[in-house]
Formats: sequence, structure tokens, C-alpha cells
Amino acid sequence: MRTEELLQADRYYCSSQYFTVAADYGFSKGLDEALQKWGKDDGRVFYEVVRVVRMTRPLVITSVFVGGPSDGHGNHAAAGLWAQKVFLAAGDPNVFPDQIKDGLRPWNPLKEYARVPFSWRKDMFPRRVSTIMQTTVGTGRRAELYFWQVRAGSSKCDRGGASRDL
Repeated sequence: MRTEELLQADRYYCSSQYFTVAADYGFSKGLDEALQKWGKDDGRVFYEVVRVVRMTRPLVITSVFVGGPSDGHGNHAAAGLWAQKVFLAAGDPNVFPDQIKDGLRPWNPLKEYARVPFSWRKDMFPRRVSTIMQTTVGTGRRAELYFWQVRAGSSKCDRGGASRDL
């Protein structure tokens, strides 16, 4: 049922989603547990994440998860960690060279977007507004943006009115 909901959302937003061999084992308490079950940077799941980026050659990598405690649980933290790592890994021919041998080419997206963690607890993060961090390839320059600034350049598939719902 959850998979079908995700696929329906993809059709609505004109997006594509790829599924890996990651075992859906339920709630994970922390990043270490998720990486233990799914493998670290040399595991099968990250291998597939790199493969999809090399196949689809996206211009932007984005994630609402950042690989830290603000992600809520380990599965989300692993997804956030890998979203950031794949940004450079997919462009490195020495990372999973068998993919290159099989005909995929290295690929570095132009930008990476990741949410800047925030919390109402001042001891965790000093921020109270929801922002994202943008990294530009080549310069390595980082700039902080508010979500509405990214949303202003919305997709051609926007059904109108979605901006008002934010």
C-alpha cells in the first residue's frame, strides 16, 4: 500500500522514484543500526544509489534528511547521509568501478540541496527556522536558502495552488 501511495505521488508531481534492495525492517533507533543492516558506503544499497545517479544523471540531488539526529530515526539518517555522499561518489570513476566497466559514466550533479537541521532545543541546533543548504559544484560554495525561495522556482508539473499550501 505504501509503495502505491509513493508511485501515485510520483505521477502527480511528474517525478521518478527508484527502489533499492534495502530490507524494510521497520523503525530504526539510530544511524549505526541502519548502516549495520543496509551496509555502509561499500554496501549494496549505496551501490544502487550511485548506480541510479549515474543512470539518470540528475542536475540536482536533494534530501530533507541530513544524516543526523534531527532526521528522526536511523533509516532517514542513512538516506540523508547517502544523499550527500552520492553527490561526489557518482562522479568518481574509482567508486564502484564495475559500474563504469558496464557502460555507466561518472556523473556529478551541478547542485546538492540539504535541509539545515533545526530544533526547538537550543542545545541541539541554534536555528529555529527551516532552511536548506545549497552546494554548487566547482566552487564548493554553500549558500543558505529558505524553502519558499526554492519553491518559487517550482516544477512545470505544479498543479497550481501548491505554493499556497506551504
